[in-house]
Amino acid sequence: GAFAESSCQECRVGTYQPAVGQANVIACIPCKPGKYSALRGVDSCVECPAGTWTDEFEATACKICPAGKWSYSSGARLEGNCVSCSGSS
Repeated sequence: GAFAESSCQECRVGTYQPAVGQANVIACIPCKPGKYSALRGVDSCVECPAGTWTDEFEATACKICPAGKWSYSSGARLEGNCVSCSGSS
């Protein structure tokens, strides 16, 4: 027999879907490295803020740069984007 969804299903954390009315969660798109989604049912992923990074697909959070290092721009995809802080002692 056929099965029909009676309600929408939200995309899980770490994924997104910009289009409304998708058939199921298979249509959800994984967040790319440098971006994350900590909430269900979002229409886009958020760039990791300065001072953080992620190299993972479907990230639910960003990793903090090591002590004494900082990523000066948002969306860092590699720990190597975290550079030594200028003027640090």
